[in-house]
Amino acid sequence: MVFGSDPTYPTNPTKNKGMGLEKENNPPVEGGASDNCCDAKTYPVNPIAVTLLLTCCNKATFTKEETIEAIINLQTIPQQEQIRSWAILCYKNGIDPHRIIYPFTQSPNKGTSCQGCKHIEMLKVPTDKRPVFRFVCSLRHQLLEVHYIHERVLLAPESCRDYLPTA
Repeated sequence: MVFGSDPTYPTNPTKNKGMGLEKENNPPVEGGASDNCCDAKTYPVNPIAVTLLLTCCNKATFTKEETIEAIINLQTIPQQEQIRSWAILCYKNGIDPHRIIYPFTQSPNKGTSCQGCKHIEMLKVPTDKRPVFRFVCSLRHQLLEVHYIHERVLLAPESCRDYLPTA
């Protein structure tokens, strides 16, 4: 698989020369930054895109340097485009991207209520306007807040086995 010839894979302005990655053109002058770095907009790297990238690179038997270059290149494209372009490349290499990203999207469709648990606390969120409060678990479990028949319900993750009644 060659990414450079694929129109869905954005090109990277770096080349592997000797030790490490160096810029192809516009080297930085003394006391100044390279043109390649100044005008480039960077985006956060999406973990789903990284998972797709690593799976694809592993199947295509890329070198570590090529894989690192591809990960660095993810910062040059928006997150949604990162996922889309690597999902397309996975399909082209015989990998089903839905099977790769399933752990990120799976949901048990059920939950255990935290109402009445001794570990639930209400914290005030600092704002300059009206007071805002939120519920948190003192044991740092991530809570899911849902609305059921006009009532707020807090759900514990499946991993929580720490429920203690307040009474």
